[in-house]
Amino acid sequence: MRRFFFDDRNAGVGDRVHLSTEESRHITKVLRLKEGEQIELLDGRGGLYSAVISSLGKTVVVELIAKEVQREPDRRPLIVGQGLLKGKKMETVVQ
Repeated sequence: MRRFFFDDRNAGVGDRVHLSTEESRHITKVLRLKEGEQIELLDGRGGLYSAVISSLGKTVVVELIAKEVQREPDRRPLIVGQGLLKGKKMETVVQ
């Protein structure tokens, strides 16, 4: 299922939300999704919503149909490693 970002602090299940022009363009021009198709929305704060496209245009309007339960983020440490490179390539990686 396709996922998109939206920014509506007070959105709840049953509300209609207007997506940004960038996301709307991606939905209509690139993916060519149609009205009635189901998508998922991320609010940037851990919320995941199921939604249905209700109208297409310069801004896409979706209706929120469900909110997923927020799970605690994984608290395992992230370890990143870098192999040694020859010459100035290592300097570039460090920068």
